[in-house]
Amino acid sequence: QQKQLTVTEAGRAVRVETDLPHLVGLGSGRFSTAVTLHPLPEGSTTVGNSNSDIIIRGRHMEPQHCYFVNENDVVVLFPISDVISVDGAKVTRPTVLSQGSMICFGRNQYYRFNHPAEAQHLKS
Repeated sequence: QQKQLTVTEAGRAVRVETDLPHLVGLGSGRFSTAVTLHPLPEGSTTVGNSNSDIIIRGRHMEPQHCYFVNENDVVVLFPISDVISVDGAKVTRPTVLSQGSMICFGRNQYYRFNHPAEAQHLKS
Protein backbone atom coordinates (compact mmCIF):
# COMPACT_ATOMS: atom_id res chain seq x y z
CA GLN A 1 0.00 0.00 0.00
CA GLN A 2 1.45 3.35 -1.04
CA LYS A 3 1.35 6.28 1.33
CA GLN A 4 0.70 9.58 -0.36
CA LEU A 5 2.74 11.92 1.83
CA THR A 6 4.03 11.80 5.39
CA VAL A 7 5.46 14.77 7.27
CA THR A 8 7.19 14.10 10.60
CA GLU A 9 9.37 16.10 12.94
CA ALA A 10 12.82 14.58 13.42
CA GLY A 11 14.49 16.58 16.15
CA ARG A 12 15.10 20.03 14.70
CA ALA A 13 14.34 18.84 11.17
CA VAL A 14 11.17 18.13 9.24
CA ARG A 15 11.11 14.89 7.25
CA VAL A 16 8.84 14.62 4.20
CA GLU A 17 8.37 11.18 2.64
CA THR A 18 6.34 9.53 -0.07
CA ASP A 19 6.52 6.12 -1.71
CA LEU A 20 5.67 7.72 -5.06
CA PRO A 21 8.36 8.86 -7.49
CA HIS A 22 8.60 12.62 -7.09
CA LEU A 23 10.41 15.85 -7.91
CA VAL A 24 12.14 17.86 -5.19
CA GLY A 25 12.38 21.55 -6.02
CA LEU A 26 15.82 22.96 -5.36
CA GLY A 27 14.75 26.54 -5.96
CA SER A 28 15.46 29.05 -8.65
CA GLY A 29 18.50 30.69 -7.18
CA ARG A 30 20.15 31.83 -4.02
CA PHE A 31 17.09 33.76 -2.80
CA SER A 32 14.75 30.77 -2.87
CA THR A 33 13.90 29.60 0.66
CA ALA A 34 11.27 26.90 0.10
CA VAL A 35 11.56 23.20 -0.64
CA THR A 36 8.81 21.82 -2.86
CA LEU A 37 7.90 18.17 -3.41
CA HIS A 38 5.79 17.14 -6.42
CA PRO A 39 4.60 13.49 -6.40
CA LEU A 40 4.39 11.81 -9.83
CA PRO A 41 1.48 9.35 -9.54
CA GLU A 42 0.70 6.60 -12.08
CA GLY A 43 -0.29 8.08 -15.42
CA SER A 44 0.59 11.42 -16.95
CA THR A 45 1.63 14.61 -15.12
CA THR A 46 2.04 17.86 -17.04
CA VAL A 47 4.50 20.66 -16.20
CA GLY A 48 4.28 24.25 -17.38
CA ASN A 49 3.78 27.84 -16.30
CA SER A 50 -0.03 27.62 -16.62
CA ASN A 51 -2.83 25.07 -17.03
CA SER A 52 -0.61 22.17 -15.89
CA ASP A 53 -0.60 19.68 -13.04
CA ILE A 54 2.68 21.18 -11.81
CA ILE A 55 3.01 24.95 -12.22
CA ILE A 56 6.58 26.26 -12.44
CA ARG A 57 7.25 29.89 -13.14
CA GLY A 58 10.60 31.17 -14.33
CA ARG A 59 12.73 32.22 -17.25
CA HIS A 60 12.06 30.30 -20.46
CA MET A 61 9.17 28.29 -18.99
CA GLU A 62 6.41 27.49 -21.48
CA PRO A 63 2.66 27.07 -20.74
CA GLN A 64 3.12 23.36 -21.60
CA HIS A 65 6.80 22.64 -20.95
CA CYS A 66 6.89 18.83 -20.65
CA TYR A 67 5.07 15.88 -19.17
CA PHE A 68 5.96 12.77 -17.22
CA VAL A 69 4.47 9.33 -17.65
CA ASN A 70 4.73 6.99 -14.66
CA GLU A 71 3.86 3.48 -15.81
CA ASN A 72 4.84 0.15 -14.24
CA ASP A 73 7.30 1.90 -11.88
CA VAL A 74 9.18 3.56 -14.78
CA VAL A 75 9.05 7.35 -15.14
CA VAL A 76 9.66 8.90 -18.56
CA LEU A 77 10.11 12.61 -19.25
CA PHE A 78 8.58 13.80 -22.54
CA PRO A 79 9.89 17.27 -23.53
CA ILE A 80 7.65 19.77 -25.26
CA SER A 81 9.88 22.84 -24.83
CA ASP A 82 13.46 22.81 -26.07
CA VAL A 83 14.71 24.38 -22.83
CA ILE A 84 14.96 21.37 -20.52
CA SER A 85 17.92 19.28 -19.41
CA VAL A 86 18.61 16.15 -17.39
CA ASP A 87 21.98 15.83 -15.65
CA GLY A 88 23.25 18.76 -17.72
CA ALA A 89 22.31 17.31 -21.14
CA LYS A 90 19.62 18.94 -23.26
CA VAL A 91 16.56 16.69 -23.60
CA THR A 92 15.05 16.47 -27.08
CA ARG A 93 13.29 13.08 -26.90
CA PRO A 94 11.57 10.92 -24.27
CA THR A 95 14.02 10.13 -21.47
CA VAL A 96 13.73 7.48 -18.75
CA LEU A 97 14.62 9.02 -15.40
CA SER A 98 16.64 7.29 -12.70
CA GLN A 99 17.04 7.95 -8.99
CA GLY A 100 18.89 11.20 -8.37
CA SER A 101 18.57 12.64 -11.89
CA MET A 102 18.87 16.44 -11.87
CA ILE A 103 16.34 18.22 -14.07
CA CYS A 104 16.47 21.87 -15.12
CA PHE A 105 13.24 23.36 -16.48
CA GLY A 106 13.83 26.57 -18.40
CA ARG A 107 17.11 28.21 -17.43
CA ASN A 108 17.02 28.15 -13.65
CA GLN A 109 14.37 25.84 -12.18
CA TYR A 110 16.25 22.87 -10.70
CA TYR A 111 14.64 19.68 -9.44
CA ARG A 112 15.97 16.34 -8.27
CA PHE A 113 14.05 13.23 -9.31
CA ASN A 114 13.56 10.75 -6.48
CA HIS A 115 12.29 7.22 -7.04
CA PRO A 116 11.95 5.60 -3.58
CA ALA A 117 11.48 2.04 -4.91
CA GLU A 118 14.55 2.33 -7.15
CA ALA A 119 16.60 3.86 -4.32
CA GLN A 120 15.62 0.97 -2.03
CA HIS A 121 16.59 -1.54 -4.71
CA LEU A 122 19.96 0.19 -5.23
CA LYS A 123 20.66 0.14 -1.46
CA SER A 124 20.15 -3.64 -1.24
